[in-house]
Amino acid sequence: MLGYGFIKTYNKAIDGSKNSTNENRIWEQYIFSLKIGRTLMQNRFRLEQRFIQRSTNDVFAQRLRYFARAIIPVKKQKDSFYQGVFVALQDEIFMNIQNKNNINNSFFDQNRIYGAVGYRVNSKFDLEVGYMNQYINGIMNDVSNNIIQMALYTRFLK
Repeated sequence: MLGYGFIKTYNKAIDGSKNSTNENRIWEQYIFSLKIGRTLMQNRFRLEQRFIQRSTNDVFAQRLRYFARAIIPVKKQKDSFYQGVFVALQDEIFMNIQNKNNINNSFFDQNRIYGAVGYRVNSKFDLEVGYMNQYINGIMNDVSNNIIQMALYTRFLK
């Protein structure tokens, strides 16, 4: 799979001034899924080419992301999981692989860990509510964001 993203980040400097950074991102990814017992696992490897526009200088960097997600049905099902309550657990790690000195001087960039409770309405829709902790390895200081998330997932091609 191939994709593109435009990301605008708003920053607040130590002196209180505000600025923004624009990033154009091209990415390639590979996703594979498997079933382990009654747990459904999804794995994603993504390579990103990042074109970051800063007020001082433009930066090109590459980053690798690995994402793993498990869906665990609460109630045992005979065949496949088509409907019911589930627990979702996921983690995504971001690793700088080119020009890390222009990002945060570290191979490790950020991590997003997530846990949720959801309901599979049918084979096409899931509803989910959960908590995510996003840890960002910053240039001058690290950031930890606590996020409550509600999501609707669709599977139209299944």
